Amino acid sequence: MSGYHLRWAQLDVARQMETVEFIEQFISLLADSGFNGLLLYLEDRIKTPGYQLAADNEVYTVDEIRHLVEYASARGVEIVPCVATLGHAERFLRHEKLSHLAELQGNMTGRFGGTKKQTFCVTNPDFYPFIESYLREIASLFPSRWFHIGLDEFWDFNLCERCRKAMPTLPDERKIFLNHIGKIRKILAGCGKRIMMWSDMFEYYPEAFKDVPKDVAMVDWQYQPDVRKYLGHLLDVDCEDRLAINAACGFETIVAPADLLLWNSQSYFEYAKGRKGVLGGLLTSWEKNDTFLYRTLPVFVSGGLQMNGLSPDDAFDAMTVKLFGTDDTVFRAALKTALNSGLLRHFERLTEAALCTRDYRGLDIHSATGCAGNIAILKSSRDKVTTELGLRCLDDLIDALREKAFSDRGKFLAHEIFDKSCTPERRRAFTAFRKEFEEYLDHMIGRWKSWRSSITPNVFAEKKDELLRALSDFEDRLASNAWIGITCTLPDIFGVEKILIEYKTGGKWHSLPATVCKPDQQAIFCRFFPLSADFSEKVENVRLTASGMGGIGINFVEIHSGGKHYVPRAILRVSGNVSDPGFLLDNNTTFAWFGGQSTRNDYFDRNAAEQRHSVLLEMREYSPDAPAMARFE
Repeated sequence: MSGYHLRWAQLDVARQMETVEFIEQFISLLADSGFNGLLLYLEDRIKTPGYQLAADNEVYTVDEIRHLVEYASARGVEIVPCVATLGHAERFLRHEKLSHLAELQGNMTGRFGGTKKQTFCVTNPDFYPFIESYLREIASLFPSRWFHIGLDEFWDFNLCERCRKAMPTLPDERKIFLNHIGKIRKILAGCGKRIMMWSDMFEYYPEAFKDVPKDVAMVDWQYQPDVRKYLGHLLDVDCEDRLAINAACGFETIVAPADLLLWNSQSYFEYAKGRKGVLGGLLTSWEKNDTFLYRTLPVFVSGGLQMNGLSPDDAFDAMTVKLFGTDDTVFRAALKTALNSGLLRHFERLTEAALCTRDYRGLDIHSATGCAGNIAILKSSRDKVTTELGLRCLDDLIDALREKAFSDRGKFLAHEIFDKSCTPERRRAFTAFRKEFEEYLDHMIGRWKSWRSSITPNVFAEKKDELLRALSDFEDRLASNAWIGITCTLPDIFGVEKILIEYKTGGKWHSLPATVCKPDQQAIFCRFFPLSADFSEKVENVRLTASGMGGIGINFVEIHSGGKHYVPRAILRVSGNVSDPGFLLDNNTTFAWFGGQSTRNDYFDRNAAEQRHSVLLEMREYSPDAPAMARFE
């Protein structure tokens, strides 16, 4: 395999600042591992003479940036800025003086139901003068000829009244998107820069792709565990040969894996090797505000060596010597297994949604036992690591595995309660789990004080009370022994369709908050909703209502309360677009499909996305002791 021309890493300092000293260490490690570029994902993290809105403790000064550019240049690494110019603009739009530049104004909600201001309004007459001024100031700080302008995931495009008047049709919307690329390109060309952009939004506007200027480099991100073909993002997950399409249309491509899973980068670099038009690789890292980067530094070092021509296995073996100072085969095997298990962020597997969701075929025992085994092996191998940085990476990786082990333990305890009820013994076990997790949070607060002492706030300290309150409330509801369970089918796992569950007891309707249900891995999954209190009234009816984009399959619904188990008896009423509603009567893998089949169609058809699709069910009590009820007949 020949090496990549551009061998870049990304550091997301917009979501989490790092000290100048840490960035220096990261640059040195990159240079020593064969990288020749560092992309700084910035948003508004640089305070310039013309941009003074951000507080001093949450920005880099012009002098600090110039120092980092010189430091990197001396080591053969160019620093490239990335400033999002359409979506992901929340750091700009949080400021009152800039909030008028947001697409969402007043009480408007975005396409996914949120109200957070994240997308610029390109029809606001003040927008382009503002963004041009800031881009010019940022461009002047970086000698690199490259400038990344973002352009991914601008979900709330063309929603405000002014934009709707300017873009009444899809061709108009496509034209304004192209005009935006052209305007930003012209601004930065005047600064001597060549732009690059994330390419995922061309899945929404494929007809616009061929009209983009050919000197715009496409950065194609793929974050699935095993890249064997190029997959779309959210919109119906198309399969296509995007690298061939880019080349055929005259574009150069930079392939962009992520650092959270070793095989993602290894397989993507292998997939793209030797492909026409592939200019280089960008190993991305996102949102380390409640994790540290040390745990994924092995992925960066291995990726840099691979982009320089080594095979994935040889690059990984060389990394263990370079970063950890050891070639011990047992340590190396445990390290590779850990890095391929998928590292977490935002305590994402300790949310109630994650704890209450399981694959149709059961819980992931491989993850639970694998984490415990990896922790044991890596701890016992600590004395084989001979470098200071390697020890820090190892400690952080063990912390990451501990969090995964906590999430697995919490999930197993919760589902034991769903399946067998909350006995005093099971509640004590969950309480013990919650208290041990509190000790883990205190440990991570100490890590922050040690590793990010000058960066505020300490996010672990800031989140601790909220996380523990949520787990305590969850435990109380588990103890009620009353819950609703729903089995769903979602082929692409990226669904955004909301489900509203209502149930009727004693002639009165009750409801759960509408929520998006997503699987862990498999297409068919079960989601449980613990209720705040048990009740003895008979469950008479359940109404399931879905709304949003793309649709979802619902297989079955059941309710446990008052020591009784209720399941569907009959379909009473169907409204909206629901196919095969009769399948809701059987607890198997057949499903009724609520809504449309295409997320993309619903994305552009607001009326379709706002439609409600509903089934009203008559419920009956199920007794496992009654042979006639064995198949919920």
